[in-house]
Amino acid sequence: MEEKARGRLNEHNKIVMCGRNYYYAHRIMSEQFPKENLSIMHDKMDKTKTSIPRLHIKSKSIVGTNLGLSLIGMRTHGHKT
Repeated sequence: MEEKARGRLNEHNKIVMCGRNYYYAHRIMSEQFPKENLSIMHDKMDKTKTSIPRLHIKSKSIVGTNLGLSLIGMRTHGHKT
């Protein structure tokens, strides 16, 4: 079982590195040729993974509702004017 889990982790790590290498290659292209290329990195975290403040006292108008809250980060490279 441990060997199977290790194999799955290695496969996951390969996929992650492929995604990172893809991003790095496009980032370099957008830095070298900024008018022809645009590279955007997007990351999203929900409130369970962050220390985003939460409402401790809810008003009557929002009691029973689920306020979805997330943090989104964007970084762009290229298309410099």
